[in-house]
Amino acid sequence: MPLTKIDITAENCGDFYVGAYMTGQLTLIGTRLAVVSAHTTQIIRCCYIDVLSIVHKTSPTIAIRYSPAVGAASQSISDTRIRLDLGRSKFARDNGFRFGALLSQQGDLGPNNYLYVRGDGINAIGSTTSVTGNYVAIIDEGLDTSTQGAPVVFDPSITSSPNFGCGWLCGSTFSAGNGNWPVNLPPTTMFPLNSEIVVEHRDGSHPLAFIELRDISGFRAIVAYGGPLYD
Repeated sequence: MPLTKIDITAENCGDFYVGAYMTGQLTLIGTRLAVVSAHTTQIIRCCYIDVLSIVHKTSPTIAIRYSPAVGAASQSISDTRIRLDLGRSKFARDNGFRFGALLSQQGDLGPNNYLYVRGDGINAIGSTTSVTGNYVAIIDEGLDTSTQGAPVVFDPSITSSPNFGCGWLCGSTFSAGNGNWPVNLPPTTMFPLNSEIVVEHRDGSHPLAFIELRDISGFRAIVAYGGPLYD
């Protein structure tokens, strides 16, 4: 068989690290998933797994993180498909425990990393830190974002380059009022094929405040105004 097949349950293990050329199922209880290379020569690619991640006795800071080791070869994490189903135990629900955020991603990530996510129990979408190669494509398959931290909120009139790596942004306040406010898209090469990006305009008090989405060259791609608008 060309891939290692796994069927593992891990409870209260801190971080569970995945590797290359694997498929199968993981059940994680009180455990974060780490798509993280442990040393400079390790590569992570062709990882195709289904993950059930359960919050139980605490509120983990994050559900999944992507990061190459410091000094690792360029784009050493690539071609991964992870389907992540988030849940909470009865104890977690009774005590208000949930994931602090869905994911973090940082460093020089390779192409074709896809995260398909559903379920509940997050306070925020997550963050990107100095991503220089490619973003992880976040595909929403039914994620409950009714808790307070999602989507990522920003002020288009003062933030011209928001964190598009999170995939879902909400222009909730235009502090400078009505007008045209350009928001710069990162290079399209940073997004895997069929990536999903949602940008919302939700400042009802400024219906004539425009969000101009522009590619890296400054060409206007989309104009959004009023509220809400989805694209």
